[in-house]
Amino acid sequence: MKRDVKWTHELRKLVFSRLASELGKDYRSQGLFREETKRREKEIVAEMARHLTQVTGKSFATGAVQNQVEWALNDPSSVKKSMVTVYCQCKVAAHEAGLIGRLSARTVTLHTGE
Repeated sequence: MKRDVKWTHELRKLVFSRLASELGKDYRSQGLFREETKRREKEIVAEMARHLTQVTGKSFATGAVQNQVEWALNDPSSVKKSMVTVYCQCKVAAHEAGLIGRLSARTVTLHTGE
């Protein structure tokens, strides 16, 4: 049975590219995640949820888009085993979109279990 895939690599990159263009690469690191930036991130995520819903015809909740952002930007220690694949997909898309810098060895270790 074919699964109806909602999140594609391209959709993740679209969201992450928008964040990178407006907030900059690694904007949450080095104490740069100020209240104004948090507010703007929330606005962008809500805008992107509406945009993705409009262009795909599928419903994208703001919380679902925010989850993708969290997986892209957070440390792997917070990821449940059942979500490792999604976490890695988000990391790769965020890296390709210029939202995050170099991928860490911890991401690879988490994915392979080594």
